[in-house]
Amino acid sequence: KELMSKEERERGYVRSGVWLTYARALGLPSLCLLLAMYTLSQTLSVGSSFWLSVWSADKYDTHGDPWPYISVYAALSVSAAAIIWVRVVVVSVACLRAGK
Repeated sequence: KELMSKEERERGYVRSGVWLTYARALGLPSLCLLLAMYTLSQTLSVGSSFWLSVWSADKYDTHGDPWPYISVYAALSVSAAAIIWVRVVVVSVACLRAGK
């Protein structure tokens, strides 16, 4: 006898009905907030990468002073990290509510 059996699994794509079930369970406010936070965190992440390219090209003449570049990069990076942390909290709370 086998102690364990193979699990069955679906293959392919996730059906739209499954996505709708997740969306209904999360609720419209949580879903909108999560989408906004994902968008904002990705925008800040891309912005910090873009700023590194601006810095490496030294497009703004800072007379050898790197702090203007560092300040903008740090602000973008810290903001992205903060949004990601808040997003994790929102996901946790939304999942707990959806599970009720």
